[in-house]
Amino acid sequence: MNKTAVVQELVKVAGLLVTASGYQRLIETELKKLNRSDVDPRHVEAYMRVENRTLDNLSPSQFRQEVKKSVEAVDEGGVAMAERVTKSYGL
Repeated sequence: MNKTAVVQELVKVAGLLVTASGYQRLIETELKKLNRSDVDPRHVEAYMRVENRTLDNLSPSQFRQEVKKSVEAVDEGGVAMAERVTKSYGL
């Protein structure tokens, strides 16, 4: 691999690191279906992680249910609390 190819690959990897996680993209899709684009997907993911150690084992219907429950938690606790939870998970 030449130097240019290595640099291009590093730029791609760096771009992946600063973009939303795959879960956040899925959550964003669900938020759009719920007409809740006002909710930060990072906040929803954080609350989902409070209830589920890993999100990999959730079926699609369980994932949708967890998104709904987590949106309710964001609404109840407010954005400031959601941001604290989010930061505690490093999101």
